[in-house]
Amino acid sequence: MVPQIEVFRGETLIARLDLADVALLLAVEYDGSEWHTTPEQKAHDANRRREAENEGWLVKPFTKDHVFGRARECDRMLQEAAREARARRGLRVVW
Repeated sequence: MVPQIEVFRGETLIARLDLADVALLLAVEYDGSEWHTTPEQKAHDANRRREAENEGWLVKPFTKDHVFGRARECDRMLQEAAREARARRGLRVVW
């Protein structure tokens, strides 16, 4: 996984994704409360994620509850996202 991947359409930057597997076109994003909670911030996130998905990316958001919460679902969520990304690319899914 590589941090801060820039996604371009031609020469236009359409998204900067938090953490990505470029080969799988899989990105995960951390939606912290400071930058991802107002209606304007949520609309901005939805738009740039949609634009990245239009370029073939699979983008999965994570919140503090997924990462630090009681269930700590981030490991499971990341594995599921990787399986989905591999399947979308026609690659073997082994786990």
